[in-house]
Amino acid sequence: MFAFGGLAPARATPLNIGASVSINTDLRVNGGIVSDDITPTLSVLTALTGGVDSAVDDGSAVNAADSFSQVGNPFTDPPTPFIATAFDETVQPDGDRARGFYYIESTITPDDNQKPAVLDRTLTSTAELDFADVDTDASAASSFELGRDLVLTNTSDMTAYAFSISTGFDYDLAASADALGSQSIAEAVFTLSFITSGTVFLSDPAALLQSNMIDDSDPGVSATQNLVTSNALFDGVHYRASVSATGTGAPTEASLSAVGQFLFSVMMAPGSSLRLSFFQSENTMTSYVEPPVSEVPLPASALLFLGGLGVFAGAKKRRGRPVL
Repeated sequence: MFAFGGLAPARATPLNIGASVSINTDLRVNGGIVSDDITPTLSVLTALTGGVDSAVDDGSAVNAADSFSQVGNPFTDPPTPFIATAFDETVQPDGDRARGFYYIESTITPDDNQKPAVLDRTLTSTAELDFADVDTDASAASSFELGRDLVLTNTSDMTAYAFSISTGFDYDLAASADALGSQSIAEAVFTLSFITSGTVFLSDPAALLQSNMIDDSDPGVSATQNLVTSNALFDGVHYRASVSATGTGAPTEASLSAVGQFLFSVMMAPGSSLRLSFFQSENTMTSYVEPPVSEVPLPASALLFLGGLGVFAGAKKRRGRPVL
């Protein structure tokens, strides 16, 4: 038995890449109590799309997927939420896996006069790669968009009404990666839009961000927030938050969480209508690309040693020949 100092058993290469989004949002008309002359009307859903995906570049891996949905009803007691959930998972024989998942819940609650006054939403999404020994490409993703219009009509032909509309939110975003370089990527994104068909007045958004925690100190990570308010193109707000992580060979993680509220002042003239578009989206993505295997030349001493083995084997073979 020969022992070669330069040759050793291949070490397992663990991989753990993850992205997650957890969001709670709500819209409240006049604190959940609508004036008698104001009639809210819910439109059909203006955005309802979602998808999950997972992939492992291994012919022996097995894919499984499932989904479930439930129709909501605001007029049951208690209100029945709209629910949508789905997962897509690809698993290797040894249990290593890639998985995308989302869970969405949206509840419309009427006031005492059975007028839709509060919209509550929960969105959860994850994309993860979990491998004890990774040796191939893998990816996972999850996304969902949910939007609905609410039309407010002042049915009075004499009275103008002034009231508030608030959109509250709290969320947690996280992305982590631990492989080398750009082969390991994770990203999580959340957007919230509140768009109106008429003029509304937004209170100072900076004063209404109740808490904001950011952790982006690791190398290869980022955390961003962006707020666009009423301009020449729209009235309302559009808010976006995201985190991302690119592998450095050591575990890295970015996280971002916030609690806040946008408060709008509304004035409705007699007989006027106001359309409110309330929209959220979430997206998580993870990806790993197996780096190409580079040929490492053997040192000259090893080549001489292997050459000597060849000579030794040839000599042994010659000694074993029968004499003719």
